[in-house]
Amino acid sequence: RFERADRPALVYSRGRNVDPADRVIGERRLSCPQGDVFWHLAREAFMPMSTVAVRADAFRASGGFVEDRDLSGTADWELWMRLAARWPVGFIERVGTCIRVHERNMSADPSYMERAMLAGVRHALADPVIAERARGRERWIQASMYVTIALNAYANRRRGRSWLWLARALATWPPQAFDARFCGAAARARGPADHPALPRHRQQLWRLSGHRRRRKTGPDASLGPEDRPD
Repeated sequence: RFERADRPALVYSRGRNVDPADRVIGERRLSCPQGDVFWHLAREAFMPMSTVAVRADAFRASGGFVEDRDLSGTADWELWMRLAARWPVGFIERVGTCIRVHERNMSADPSYMERAMLAGVRHALADPVIAERARGRERWIQASMYVTIALNAYANRRRGRSWLWLARALATWPPQAFDARFCGAAARARGPADHPALPRHRQQLWRLSGHRRRRKTGPDASLGPEDRPD
């Protein structure tokens, strides 16, 4: 894929979720765009880190991973943002890795992930190329991350915290109310807390894994026509 005419800086594929005993519990069915994915990625981290390959020259030119402890939960997304702001991204339709889901995953600590996600947005918007592309839409990027934080809080049984972050997303960028991802997060937060057919341990796996339906939505679904990126 790296040798094609568009010369992507990064290529990714799908991930398959497995439980601690390596039993398959679903594939991650997020959208898989390629080309200029900057706005898609700003809306949602859809690339499983362990499936990603990066061209060495692009990795060096972008500065590589930021070595900041606060970023340890979102260092991959922050780097993918810098790469996507500069070069095309490629996708290969295959399952490239298995992702083990368990209750000790980093994402199972919502307080830790809140800090990491907020740090990721701060670092990303401090990059000059990202700042230029995001000019005037910084609050949309922030609001999109708040929705991600809300989803993580819900996955870890913190419904009240989830609602707080959804409210913050709406206050930061009111058109989020029309975004399918925001609406889905709100529906989960007010719906049943767990899948009734699953035991407690499997409930955590269900909440954290690929039970989400694929939606055909763009990264700027919450933007009005006058605000859509070029």
